[in-house]
Formats: sequence, structure tokens, C-alpha cells
Amino acid sequence: MCTKVIKRLYSTSGDLNEHGQYPYYGRVGGCLITGNEDGVKHCSMSILYVLQHIGYVIPP
Repeated sequence: MCTKVIKRLYSTSGDLNEHGQYPYYGRVGGCLITGNEDGVKHCSMSILYVLQHIGYVIPP
């Protein structure tokens, strides 16, 4: 499910709005994953990287 969402976000990441900015400029993104194992940390790392890569701001 998450892979499909990420692919759809990537598909529109090259578009520009009326101000010449990327569509996700100024938006805040994040993920909520429970657990404390290596697989969980890797999943959250991958999701947050994708969100940051396309322009979302990741709060601390």
C-alpha cells in the first residue's frame, strides 16, 4: 500500500504550481510506525527519505 502511495507522489513531483514551485513545497509530512526493530527503522527511514526528497518538510 505504501509503495503505491509513494509512486503516485513521485508521479506528480515534477509539476509546478502557479508560483513556479513544486506541488509539495511548504507541506509537512511524516510517518508513524510502531516498534523498535531494525526492519521498522529501515521502513521509516525509507518513507521519510522519499517525503523529504520530493519536497515535504519533516518535523523533528
